[in-house]
Amino acid sequence: MISNTQQSSVDDPSTGTSLPEGDGDRPLTAHTIRAATDADVPEILRLIDTSYDRQDDLLRLRYWRWKHEANPFGASPCLVAESNGRLVGVRVFLRWAWQSGDRTVRAVRAVDTATHPEWRGRGIFSRLTLRLVEQMQREGISFVYNTPNAKSMPGYLKMGWSRVGRVPLWIRPHRVSRAVRRSLTQRHADTPVLKGLDTVPYTLQEERLPAFLSDVAPVDDRYHTARTLPYLSWRYGDIPGLTYRARFDTAGDSGALLVARGRRRGRLREVTISELLVTPSPRGIELARHLLSALLSSADADYVVACAAPGTAERSVLARSGFVPVPRVGPHFTARRLAPDAPDPSTWASWRCSIGDLELF
Repeated sequence: MISNTQQSSVDDPSTGTSLPEGDGDRPLTAHTIRAATDADVPEILRLIDTSYDRQDDLLRLRYWRWKHEANPFGASPCLVAESNGRLVGVRVFLRWAWQSGDRTVRAVRAVDTATHPEWRGRGIFSRLTLRLVEQMQREGISFVYNTPNAKSMPGYLKMGWSRVGRVPLWIRPHRVSRAVRRSLTQRHADTPVLKGLDTVPYTLQEERLPAFLSDVAPVDDRYHTARTLPYLSWRYGDIPGLTYRARFDTAGDSGALLVARGRRRGRLREVTISELLVTPSPRGIELARHLLSALLSSADADYVVACAAPGTAERSVLARSGFVPVPRVGPHFTARRLAPDAPDPSTWASWRCSIGDLELF
């Protein structure tokens, strides 16, 4: 899984690395930080389950292989902390390639991490994270980013991350009265079923799709993901345990592509629009609005949520389809710049992303 096999003891001054305690002040115990190997994966998954006191099928072997090994941007760099032959900490970065104009900018996202409960408060999290940051700097990675929760964000800020802000979401209320009744009766929501959309593999077989993806690829210095068929297939078609649906429509030289999934949020039924790609023309905007209308009429959801950058056809579609901006409810977004030769990732003016780029998966 990882090509870097460098090992170092945390109390070995020859490493030349000075790392802050960051996540506690309990006394250090001898442990080794090293690159993970394929043989470590089963124990890594057990450590994640132990750390978060859960049994989550999505963190099992098949999902791990999809996320960290089959990723078209490359295998995930992963470091583990080991003591007396057992793993006590893990830190994984997910590789990503962002487009900025005609450049491909290599980045990583700080994703899976876990520390064994008996080892919390001893600096394992910050040591693993900063050691992996240093490794990425040596590789020439431009920046690291993530969407931390309120509890973990102070630790990232202490390690040099900067606040980008909240992900700017747009929401379209739908069947509000039903949601209110469900809340009053304290009934749990079922996952919305997107009957009006096709499977992602079926949609990706459309003969017109490759030309459409080429046509809508933005010439934009803001960071965006290149929506290629291999990427869409990996991200939305092959993912174990999550079901995305899609619909593609064209008329003449115009087209629109929608990728979405349903999920439960407490007693609410949410539909997330992970991707909305639109030919920047009146006809393309009309096609996209029809796709959203079909989604709303068929999905048993309380609301629909999406994200689109200013000045884009996608933003126009949302604004004309009853979506309203909700700037204070999106996840926190943070980044740490590792190289100066790319647009500053710590400001939203540098980003043109979809929910599919940033949602947790």
